[in-house]
Amino acid sequence: MPLNNAVPVPLSSDICQRYVFLFKNDDDTELDVNKDSIVNNVQNFISYNLDGKIIFNYRIINGFSFEIKKERQTKYNNLQNHYNLLVKFLDDQWSHLDYVLEKDLVKY
Repeated sequence: MPLNNAVPVPLSSDICQRYVFLFKNDDDTELDVNKDSIVNNVQNFISYNLDGKIIFNYRIINGFSFEIKKERQTKYNNLQNHYNLLVKFLDDQWSHLDYVLEKDLVKY
């Protein structure tokens, strides 16, 4: 199979940022009860409050990953603004939980 058919290759005008959201503490009772609702809440915030095209890649055991594709209408035309809004939301809503939001260093 040719390489260009094996993996999606963004157009040169596409700029995406990939993130991974993970819960760090598996033995937290509150987390066990609410993990799915927390993930849904975070995904809803991302879908409805961040500009640009949001692509949820997959759910993983303790979280999920997603990409934000910058588009012309993206607020401030800047992906860093998305990250700042997301961090603020997570700090406001879930500061009592043990989680990590990792930003992939590679933008493509």
